[in-house]
Amino acid sequence: MSIKKSLQTYILLLSTIPVIIVTILAYIIASNKYLDLNQESLKATTLVYKDAFESQISSQLIETESVANLNNVKSYLLDKINDSNISLVEASAYYKPVTVDLTTTAKNYGDNVNYYLYDIDGYLVASSTGSTNSGDWFEYMDSSILDFKTSQVLINAAISTTSHKNSIDIISPVVVNNSTIGILRANINVDYFGSFISNKKGNYILCNDDSFLFGMDDLYESDPVLVEKANKIIDDYIKYDSSKDLSGTITNTGTDGYLMYGYSVISKYNWLYITRQDSSA
Repeated sequence: MSIKKSLQTYILLLSTIPVIIVTILAYIIASNKYLDLNQESLKATTLVYKDAFESQISSQLIETESVANLNNVKSYLLDKINDSNISLVEASAYYKPVTVDLTTTAKNYGDNVNYYLYDIDGYLVASSTGSTNSGDWFEYMDSSILDFKTSQVLINAAISTTSHKNSIDIISPVVVNNSTIGILRANINVDYFGSFISNKKGNYILCNDDSFLFGMDDLYESDPVLVEKANKIIDDYIKYDSSKDLSGTITNTGTDGYLMYGYSVISKYNWLYITRQDSSA
């Protein structure tokens, strides 16, 4: 009788082994499929966020160029060239139209964008803040005004990194008859980009000089392995793959646990957009 029971138990155990194996395999397959779906979802989200960020940059490029092309701005700078004694004070006929142009444009973006107009000699002659005492060109930049032939997006360009490490500068030359007569600088802070650049939301821009845009370098402490991988991605992209768009995901265990990051190259500037997502979610 005991032999019969032992045989039944043995047969029962044998019959459960395939069930256990199938269950484990099903779990592994389901987990992999979930991970694949999660990765694809994160890649798609990263692309959407990156495109939105690029649109915001493009919008400010267009806005800055538009202001630099205003007749009031050009007329004032031309007269500055013809008569160096002209100054932008309230008594000047140019004070109101130029100042209004700058301040009205800046008001569209709250306190997140300010515009600074410099003459050909680099003197600050107008700003959206209403002050011309915030520093001339060479107090901020180490490049000559004449070096800028087209509009450019600058990061970490300011000499005074303390006051500008949390902002981007968009530079647009004021041009008349193919000659630069001055320059307009739009200074943009991180709040302009909302959640698309946010430490709290886990959205970052890694620049090609291994720094993070707007001084968001906390990832160097919380997840140095991620930063190493991300830097390698952008370095390899610049060296080998700059002819195509590049996006993907990185998984890593940092101080905040097991995390997944989506990334996408911003090819125009060789930056890497990074979005953090908890892969256990």
